[in-house]
Amino acid sequence: MRRHQAFVKKYLAGWVRAVRKKMGLTQEKMSESLRMSVRSYTDIERGKSGFSATTLLFLLSLLPDEEIVRLVHEFRESIKNEEEHEAV
Repeated sequence: MRRHQAFVKKYLAGWVRAVRKKMGLTQEKMSESLRMSVRSYTDIERGKSGFSATTLLFLLSLLPDEEIVRLVHEFRESIKNEEEHEAV
């Protein structure tokens, strides 16, 4: 389970950074939108900490439906590739 937690943390860190930049938001504005401190948010972007369920739901509420589907689809493919790579 720990390896999956680390993978999810790293995956979401890159994804949320890309989404923030695509939306044209600063880290301060993004953290405000997620109802969290700037420090906590930057820790997520750096992969130092992970999302809480609450924060993840706030993030999903900011996104259009197609972006949510893309996030889940890309995660599914990424974890599948990661697990296949580990099996080799």
